[in-house]
Amino acid sequence: MTYYRSYLGNAGFSLTELLVVIVIIGVLVLLALPRFTSVIDKTKTTEAKLQLKHLHTLQKSFFYEHDRYSASPGEIGYEQSPLVSEGGSARYKIEIVSADGRSFL
Repeated sequence: MTYYRSYLGNAGFSLTELLVVIVIIGVLVLLALPRFTSVIDKTKTTEAKLQLKHLHTLQKSFFYEHDRYSASPGEIGYEQSPLVSEGGSARYKIEIVSADGRSFL
């Protein structure tokens, strides 16, 4: 004859133990969150720098071909990605404010 043991004494973790673990995980997340936001800010800054370097390279190439800088990003082949507010992925709007034969801004 087979007897089945009752495992009621070893039911698992108590509610208090689970709540303590959840609170500890929450505190650890709150401590780590500021470090992640600084990484995100660095990423956004790097994205803007890369876009500006790309625009600068296009302007230099245009200058070598036409002996002047362009005031229009489209004329040099630069296409602005749609901004995040417009449903795109770009966080910064890159514009050429002014350009002449010697410089551009």
